[in-house]
Amino acid sequence: MSKHTLITQRDLLKNARDLFYPLSIPLPAGDILQLTESLRVIPRKRITARGTWQGKDIIAKVFFKPRKAAYYAERDRIGVNSLLQAGVTTPNLYYAGASQVKGVHVLIFEFIDNATSLAELWEHATDPKAQLRLLVKTIHGIAKQHNVGLLQMDMHTGNFIFSSGRVYSLDGDAIKRVTRRKRGLRLKAGLKNLAALIAQMSFVHEVKTQHVFGAYCNSRNYKPSGRYFLYFEKQIAKQAQRLRRKILEKTLRECSSFVVRSSFTLRAIWSREQSKTDLPVLLPVLEQKVKQQPPAEEIYKTHGYECVKLPSENRALVVKRYALRHLYEGFWHALGFSKAKKAWVNSHSLNLIRVPTIKPIAFCERGLLPWFGKSYLISEFIEGISLNEFVTLNETSTELLADVFAGVALAFQKLARSQITYGDMNARHFLVTKQGVLLTNFDRIKLHRSAEVFERTMQQQLYQFLQNWQDKPHIASLATAAFKQFNLTESFSE
Repeated sequence: MSKHTLITQRDLLKNARDLFYPLSIPLPAGDILQLTESLRVIPRKRITARGTWQGKDIIAKVFFKPRKAAYYAERDRIGVNSLLQAGVTTPNLYYAGASQVKGVHVLIFEFIDNATSLAELWEHATDPKAQLRLLVKTIHGIAKQHNVGLLQMDMHTGNFIFSSGRVYSLDGDAIKRVTRRKRGLRLKAGLKNLAALIAQMSFVHEVKTQHVFGAYCNSRNYKPSGRYFLYFEKQIAKQAQRLRRKILEKTLRECSSFVVRSSFTLRAIWSREQSKTDLPVLLPVLEQKVKQQPPAEEIYKTHGYECVKLPSENRALVVKRYALRHLYEGFWHALGFSKAKKAWVNSHSLNLIRVPTIKPIAFCERGLLPWFGKSYLISEFIEGISLNEFVTLNETSTELLADVFAGVALAFQKLARSQITYGDMNARHFLVTKQGVLLTNFDRIKLHRSAEVFERTMQQQLYQFLQNWQDKPHIASLATAAFKQFNLTESFSE
């Protein structure tokens, strides 16, 4: 489609992710809604976009699901009006209703200047005091909703924005009035709802749940009690488990972040941002490219896999090619249990809790149904050297080594917070780069349900890590000091 075009329902249904802006939607009063930039796309249902209307900068939600557009638009409008009537801060709704385009309904909202999402603010709030201030402000806004009987059914950090010291609640579609009690939601119902947000935030930074609980109870004029605090903590753990599963499941299906392609000879998933690179064209011929050495270059090889540096456009990729141990493993792969797939999911489980790693961008499985004999994990190549090489080159630089081991300890601390162990603790699986120390091997990552088993396994792995320098006690002592600095040894026996 060309620029400055009037949009149709057919355009939205078929090309919602690939629209060329600006686009125009005529409204019944004769004025034009001009869309200038897509912000979010839900295929075959809705887009959210920036734009202009009657000379004002606005945010528009455009609904186009066949036979359901009016229903979803009205549900969103009702939720927004509930927030406004309750005095909850939310962007003003300028217009809600049908457009002149058949099957397309729109909501037009006030554009909030200099707004930043809670997700972005929380990501960069590294100081504990700044984290607490951000939490308290957000909790006050949520408590205000709960006090009037409103429940945010889709509780996540993207549904709150900050501007000029004010917290704005978004997404009227997920706002439900569940009670008209004078005191609003019952405390347990409110805590359960809040736990969904805190669970998501806890993946990024450790949350002091006692402070959160106290601030919420104070905002709602409830006396904090140990019984309700235990309930709140259990809900956070339960919601974190559910949310982790939901997020990792999305890495294996078509969605806003990932593209899936499947045929009789190839199954592949890649990050959607890679769709405009040569990656989709590369995957069907990946085996041939890996074997062409040069220009491909072998980095490392074991009995179970080989890593190859592969030139690609204006960058380089790392392809981890897994070998089959026996013939029947190919049939196991056909059922969806390849090593590359497992490593792909594991890498995203680390990204979820912000453990620094190399960045996998795709995985694929090749063969002919019902047998898939080859699987690959593709990552971006990052300049650096393995930790064992780095230590060898800098044995006498105590301060430099201490900084590097602090980076390793920080990664372990994040793993420990989620009861995850890394697996293979060979120093070659840690890459020292300008960005810091990155984890590179995702084959043996494990999430532990039992705290006791996790503690025992983590202790064993810390010991295995130190064994990389068993003949160099001064190096091992630097690593041990880093572990103590990050309180990794407090939970485990010495």
